[in-house]
Amino acid sequence: MPPSESSTDSRQPDRRLHLRFEGGTADQHYVAASQLAATIDALRRTVELTALETQGIELRERDRLPAELQSQFGLYVTAPTRGSLSIDAVLGGPPRLLGADEALDDLAHRFKAGWQALAGGDWPELSRIFPDRTRLHRWIDAAKRVAPRASGDLRLLLDIADTRLDLTRIAQQVAEFHASQASRRQQSRINGYLAKIDFLKRSFKLRLPEHQRLISGSYTPEAEEFLLANPRELIQVTGLIVFDASGAASEICDATDFDLVDTAPILIQRIDLPQGRLNAHQAIEIPVTLDDTEQELEVIFEPLRMKLGAQVRDELELMVREEIDLLWRNIAAAPDADLTRGAQGIKHWLKQHWTQEQHAAR
Repeated sequence: MPPSESSTDSRQPDRRLHLRFEGGTADQHYVAASQLAATIDALRRTVELTALETQGIELRERDRLPAELQSQFGLYVTAPTRGSLSIDAVLGGPPRLLGADEALDDLAHRFKAGWQALAGGDWPELSRIFPDRTRLHRWIDAAKRVAPRASGDLRLLLDIADTRLDLTRIAQQVAEFHASQASRRQQSRINGYLAKIDFLKRSFKLRLPEHQRLISGSYTPEAEEFLLANPRELIQVTGLIVFDASGAASEICDATDFDLVDTAPILIQRIDLPQGRLNAHQAIEIPVTLDDTEQELEVIFEPLRMKLGAQVRDELELMVREEIDLLWRNIAAAPDADLTRGAQGIKHWLKQHWTQEQHAAR
């Protein structure tokens, strides 16, 4: 029987996992090497953190599995076969080599329960599985990183024993949960490079891109995992921002969320419409830049006279899709006589690069 997301057998001790990429470049049997490596490493990290919890190992600054336990409780994967983007994996090594192992079965049970709780938004159950708040947030952060980035159409499915999970949807749920927390606390976002971190005081200094100015901040324990993994990247920090008399940011209090600032082009292959779907003849690349002054991501796309900005990449991509949808409905179908010369140029570009597919009549 195929795996099902509605499976109720939460005690299934099966240690087998299966990953499958779909959509985007996966339809041509390719996926970016950086994405594949990031997915496997993040999944390995969720296994490691779960093993630390099942073995009762105390929380540490870096929270790594001791070397002598890595082979016993590690994640083992098979190389994908030619023409396939499916990957088999197993907790602790091939079963034929290990045989029965109660500790591994306990790891598999808790690993599966954690993912099921995350998929269902059951935060109290996750807190029961990971009683330490710092380790819990480290696990959630790693789980979110297993899924492909929100831009583009690439999706990832994960089978754990008899349960199938859509990791792209789970990552969106986690992002929405963090966003709702931030809005309740009236938090703001700011971009910069990590210049210094003090793990004892849980403080850091952020270098702002526009004038290389340093501002100080404090962070909650769950942020350490991200800071350790991204010491030199351009990051976005969410927290209570303190501004000086001139209106410039001067301090970040209790930063609760960190994320990489992703300036890779937005790739769009299709756009869903109320009466059908827009299909691009080939993936459209929309360039993304960082506006240092406004502290937001920006899209300037001349063929469509498009200029948009947002602090969050997911929001920016949604704005781009909505703008193309609006232009298609208002310009692509309009007679040339009703359009200005500039609008006619937009219509010509749309017709040259997109085709509308109508929903089949029922």
